[in-house]
Amino acid sequence: MTHNFHDSNEKSLDAKMFPFWEKVYFELFGNDIEISKTIEDLEMQKKGIDRIITLKNGKKYLIDEKVRFTDYDDILLEYLSAKETGSKGWIEKDLTIDYILYAFNNKQVCYVLDYITLKRVWKYYGEQWKKKYKIVEAKNHFHSGIYTTVSVVIPTSVLLNVMKNASLIDLKLIKSPVH
Repeated sequence: MTHNFHDSNEKSLDAKMFPFWEKVYFELFGNDIEISKTIEDLEMQKKGIDRIITLKNGKKYLIDEKVRFTDYDDILLEYLSAKETGSKGWIEKDLTIDYILYAFNNKQVCYVLDYITLKRVWKYYGEQWKKKYKIVEAKNHFHSGIYTTVSVVIPTSVLLNVMKNASLIDLKLIKSPVH
């Protein structure tokens, strides 16, 4: 079965999803915020930006929203966005976001993943996880072509645990960089 990127993207951007996201954003940032419309600018989307949250003090947060419409106890980390060309997936790219909000629509749950911490965790565990956990390849239809995304399936508990541990930097354990 081929997955259609545009259909899935439209489903996740559907206005019916906004009440879900609104609740998430108010819980995360408080009620005194401005929630942008979903970003449709292709260049911003390539940087991972799906939505911009602006606080009362002017601080802006750049958010990547990911939605799965089936409930799982795992999080997919896409490391190839097009297997055919070797194009990097979102976990391998240098995105300009602050958070990835990874939601499961049916169970009404959203994981708030700090992007810097997630990238740090991937740097240390990515290759190990690719050998240890299931790899998922998904055929996707985009415009007139078909491409294959490749993701590793990380149990949610594993990912959240290593992210918690990655929030501590113990300089005594780090080798000094060679100058």
